[in-house]
Amino acid sequence: MKNIIFVLGILVMAFMPSEATGQKGNVTDVGAPLSQKNVLNTQAAAEMYKKLGKKDTLTTAFRAKVKEVCQMKGCWVRLELSPEETVLVEFKDYGFFVPKDIAGSEMWVEGKAFINELSEGEHRHLARDSGASEKDIKAIKGSRMMPGFEATGVRIIR
Repeated sequence: MKNIIFVLGILVMAFMPSEATGQKGNVTDVGAPLSQKNVLNTQAAAEMYKKLGKKDTLTTAFRAKVKEVCQMKGCWVRLELSPEETVLVEFKDYGFFVPKDIAGSEMWVEGKAFINELSEGEHRHLARDSGASEKDIKAIKGSRMMPGFEATGVRIIR
């Protein structure tokens, strides 16, 4: 029954006018309406993450380039803070997903920033979701600390 309701919801949204779905030209809003007026640029977001401790959480908004998207269902993205560092963005309560073809687009995210300890298993799961080869997945060893973000709403700028 849940699957039928989900499919019907998707079909209804597919045939609604673009204003009702949050799409306006090349901008798509997903999740809760965005409310932050002070949106950090990528460089400021990278500096913010450098100042966060392991147990810190900060409500904020920032813009960055989408480097990678979950290819299973669009349930997470990696945004590029620098060529060497990304932030893993997941969506609050899995309440929404994003299109799987938005790598290279810019995204504005709003929600909570934190430093996350990603276990080896979680890291491998994310690699599998992104379409990595089995060789690359097996090469993942140990846990690692990385920037994380729980988004309540996002804006995709294509």
